[in-house]
Amino acid sequence: MATKTSITSTINGFITAIVTVTKVRNAFDTLLNNIYPTPILDTQATTNVATSLSANFEYSLQFTKTGRNIHVYGTIQNVSGSILGGVEDVLEITTSEFDPYTTYTLIGSNSNGNVEFSLNVDALTLVSSIGVDEIVVINQTYQSLN
Repeated sequence: MATKTSITSTINGFITAIVTVTKVRNAFDTLLNNIYPTPILDTQATTNVATSLSANFEYSLQFTKTGRNIHVYGTIQNVSGSILGGVEDVLEITTSEFDPYTTYTLIGSNSNGNVEFSLNVDALTLVSSIGVDEIVVINQTYQSLN
């Protein structure tokens, strides 16, 4: 993944150097990797993009960044043993290039309907409620800060 600044820097670095086939290929590879990124899988046990903020949830989320658009797909499960409701933080985005541009409402779905989350630079927060052992599927896109 790369931000606009890092891509521009890469291209400018190759332009000011002696141009070779390898350098041109590397510059184009940087662009192609941003246009066709490899999805990044994250769970409560990993810290590729996010860090877990609560032992009440298990999650498996795939983040795909294309330009400033970030697509999040995966599941969040209530493993607390009780119904969770109200404002409870699930995870924090810890990789700055995945920070949201503004506060977003992400809507997940489960067997009982929709579940609402709020995503800002501090956390992904449960806004509505999730029943015991319920799994919520998230399939949403948001804009990144970088």
